[in-house]
Amino acid sequence: MKRLAIAGGGDLGRQLAHLAVQIGGYQPMLYDDTLEIAEGSGDYPVQGKIADIAEHFQAGAVDAFIIGIGYKHMTERDRLFRHLSKTVPAATLVHPTAFIDPDASIDSGTALLARCIVDQGASVGKNCYLNPGCLISHHTHISDNVFMGPRVTLAGFVDVDPHCFLGISTTVIDNVKIAQGVQTGAGAVVTNSISNRGLYLGVPAKRKNI
Repeated sequence: MKRLAIAGGGDLGRQLAHLAVQIGGYQPMLYDDTLEIAEGSGDYPVQGKIADIAEHFQAGAVDAFIIGIGYKHMTERDRLFRHLSKTVPAATLVHPTAFIDPDASIDSGTALLARCIVDQGASVGKNCYLNPGCLISHHTHISDNVFMGPRVTLAGFVDVDPHCFLGISTTVIDNVKIAQGVQTGAGAVVTNSISNRGLYLGVPAKRKNI
């Protein structure tokens, strides 16, 4: 049984704890800087502050970690992953109903929820989070620290740069490149490459001036 430290004790952290139990072989433990020790929901009380994870690993109380902080804090997700991965192994969690082609790759610290599909020649980077039903088509590359809402669909030969958030049911056609830090709204359809960070909405997706 691997003791899995989840950095973040909110909704996403508890979702990851549930995923780890579904996969089997993990004992999830939440770490959070805003909740008190032993506080939490259901079977997943908080074990300590996020800074305690490395210390608990050195003491033999933790075997691996994963980031349980959501898309509203992409910079912090990235910072914590880089910091913790210097000393603690990062776990990769894949739901039993997800399909990963033998020719595809999933890097460390990434979570794939129920019924995700990663097709032939596709790759998913470090510290990514794919909500249920995401489809990553053949030869598509997702960089590090990318967060996808449910049922995001990427066609073939798509490149997604780091720190992107693709909202629920976003669709990206083939041979499109999405630049670092881009966000898409629910149901956005990306038909052309995006070279500037920002929020993109609609069909076809266009940059929203904020």
